[in-house]
Amino acid sequence: MAGNVYSAEGGRHLLLYPGENVIYMRSLWGEHAERAILLENDYKEGLSDVVYRRSIYYSYITIQDEIVVKRMLEHNRLVSVTREENPDCFFPVLTVIQEKLGLFFAMKNPLTGKYLVKALFPMEEKEILLQNEYSFPPAISFFQVEEKKFLVTENEEETILWELWWENEA
Repeated sequence: MAGNVYSAEGGRHLLLYPGENVIYMRSLWGEHAERAILLENDYKEGLSDVVYRRSIYYSYITIQDEIVVKRMLEHNRLVSVTREENPDCFFPVLTVIQEKLGLFFAMKNPLTGKYLVKALFPMEEKEILLQNEYSFPPAISFFQVEEKKFLVTENEEETILWELWWENEA
């Protein structure tokens, strides 16, 4: 059982992990574990999760090939990227940049046949397309050095490192 563990109040820990077509949450304390709670039953792949404003948010690709973002234990979808909107989407990853929740994913440009990286910031109602195009869908990951956040896009041809920041509008 692989997943991410988060510290909670009272010395408890929350474990978020995928199973076959499902996503579970389990509460752990000491050597004890509560029964798993079924969060989703339409999971296909790509579980990504982060803490944002003291809540756990997670994204995944559904069996209907939609990218979904939800807040833990809430039914409503914060974001839903359907195949009609973006037919070929890959590697969704959630992150927090300067206190902004962001969903990054690779998508195919229907005009050129090449791949781009798109970022959605649901709380700010913004979306951004990175300008670089790729022949193959890039995998997306992040790392942080002190206050700086970096995006890594990597495919069979190249690896690119991007420094990310949020410019406040005047």
